[in-house]
Amino acid sequence: MLPPTTRTVPLPIECRNATNFTESWRLDHSGQNIRPGGEHSYDNYACDVHTKNWFRFSSQAGNRMLNICPPYKSCGTYVPFWSDAAIPDQVGERVEAQFYASTSNNCKSETYNLSVIRCSDEPNDAVYFQHYQPRGNCRGAFCGLNWWNEGISWNTLSVPIWLDSGSCMNRMRNYVYNVTYLWYII
Repeated sequence: MLPPTTRTVPLPIECRNATNFTESWRLDHSGQNIRPGGEHSYDNYACDVHTKNWFRFSSQAGNRMLNICPPYKSCGTYVPFWSDAAIPDQVGERVEAQFYASTSNNCKSETYNLSVIRCSDEPNDAVYFQHYQPRGNCRGAFCGLNWWNEGISWNTLSVPIWLDSGSCMNRMRNYVYNVTYLWYII
């Protein structure tokens, strides 16, 4: 009988060379109008679209890209970027997906291409690459999310709720509610 063997999947080069987004303002999902400034900022709103490297979320920025629509003027920027794309299942797997620009009346006012690669077997360990080139002033940055990996945790999250005021012709309004939820992940 042959002894069991373990196959180690090498860490993709994109994961080794990724830029870490660590800024806490990336976790503002409630439209607090934070203006952190920085390189390529517009009116002190953060700008990520000049980033031409693979990037990941870590530390104070969370551990993955936000997967629900934030109100505009969230995440340290005028037009927050988010994606509902799933992280690939296999280490090293690359998928093509979309990310969205959230404006004052539309969660998906603009759609752009995004590549996502899973870096390890750890939940949410992925890197992202955006394929968007800004035209003119840059007003967008990516939002982070703290996604808990295990255990039981009570948390409060500001959740944007989009309500239609009665007719398709009426303008959508954004309401933010605090929701307490229990995560139990096995």
